[in-house]
Amino acid sequence: MRASPNALPWLLVSAAVIVLDQLSKAWVLASLPEYTAVPVIDGFWNWYRSYNTGAAFSFLSDAGGWQKWFFMALAFGVSGLLATWLARTPRREWRTALPFALVIGGALGNVIDRLRHGHVVDFIQWHWRDHAWPAFNVADSAIVVGAIGIALFGLLIYVLNLMRELAAAERRLLKLLLVYYRLQQIPTCTLPAPGSGMRDNWWEWLMDHLKDVPGLPPAPDPPKPEPV
Repeated sequence: MRASPNALPWLLVSAAVIVLDQLSKAWVLASLPEYTAVPVIDGFWNWYRSYNTGAAFSFLSDAGGWQKWFFMALAFGVSGLLATWLARTPRREWRTALPFALVIGGALGNVIDRLRHGHVVDFIQWHWRDHAWPAFNVADSAIVVGAIGIALFGLLIYVLNLMRELAAAERRLLKLLLVYYRLQQIPTCTLPAPGSGMRDNWWEWLMDHLKDVPGLPPAPDPPKPEPV
C-alpha cells in the first residue's frame, strides 16, 4: 500500500511567515521612531516601535533576563514537536497542518529577534480610548491565529468523528429494526421452545430466516460451544 504524502511541505507557510515577519521588522527599525505612536487608524491602530524581552504581547517582559533563554528553548521545543506531528499528518489535512505551520513560523520569527537583538521588535498597537493592548508583531499574530486554529479545528474534528459514530450506530439500529420487522412478517417465525429438538440448531434456524433480508452482511460463522 502506497504511503500517503506527509504535511512537511506546509513548512513553506512557516517560511513565508518568517520572511514577512523579518521584512516588517526591518522596515520598523529603519523607519519608525522608538516609543512614539504613529496613527494608522485614529482611535484604534498605531504603529508603535517598542521592544519586548518576554513572550507574545509582553508576557514576562519584566523578568530578570532568564526569560530570553527560556522562550528560545520553548520555541525550539514546540517547533520541533509540531514539525514531528506534521511529518505524521497527511498532506491533505490542512485543518491540522496550517495552524501547526503558523505557530512554527511565528515562534521561529521571534527566536531570530532574540538571537539578533536580544529582544523582540513589536510595532502593532491596538487601543480604544485610554486602553491600549500590548504591542505585537507579525510573528505574534501567526502564533495566536495558529493556536486558535488548533483549538477550533480540533473541536471540529472531534464533533465530526462523533457524528460519524452516531450515524454508524443509527445504521446498526435501523438494520436491527429491519430484521425485527422482517421476522414479524414470517408466519412461522417463532422461537423454538426448549426441549423441542431444535435447541441445538438455533443458529441455523436464525440464519435461515435472515438469509433473504436485504442489506444484511453475509452470515457469520456459528458460535463455538462452550467447553463443558
